[in-house]
Amino acid sequence: MKKFPEFTQLKHRRAGLLMNEKEIKSLVASWFKEDDQKLDKLCEIFGIKDESIDKYKLLSLELARKFLPKKKKVGRNIKWNPFIYALLHTEVLRLKEIDKLVSSTEAACRELSENNPWKEFMADDKRLDSNDVESAETLRKNYYIANKKYSKYCQMTTGAFYYHEYLNARQGWVAKLESILREP
Repeated sequence: MKKFPEFTQLKHRRAGLLMNEKEIKSLVASWFKEDDQKLDKLCEIFGIKDESIDKYKLLSLELARKFLPKKKKVGRNIKWNPFIYALLHTEVLRLKEIDKLVSSTEAACRELSENNPWKEFMADDKRLDSNDVESAETLRKNYYIANKKYSKYCQMTTGAFYYHEYLNARQGWVAKLESILREP
């Protein structure tokens, strides 16, 4: 890559105390000319051939892309966040204690893993929090993680579920759950 031109800082550009007005104007004009030449050199380095006034805008964008790139998150994309853990906890609680469809956590997790939206959520192996490929077992492990680490989130989502139950709007709860689990 070509060497970037060096620009003189403004604090180092000074007119002499004994210079008259004409000499000062000439000096300032030479500074502008020098800066324009260096900017044109930068445009050449970045392959900007445009001769319109926008070429410096294009140059500034190229410099910004080179020296101020967007920061990337380190690590893989994590699907299991505290809120997802809490939703799992609430769904297991719903199956065990509210609907009384199952009697154990294992059975509730197995039931969730066989039905949407959890089945779709667990279908992508990248989303699994453990090394097990078996969805029900992973849901069971993550249920206990939710219980242990994210109890405040669990209280919040359980409260949201009870609110939907109070309004007799379980479909609203299911729709909200599906939309959250399908988010990328």
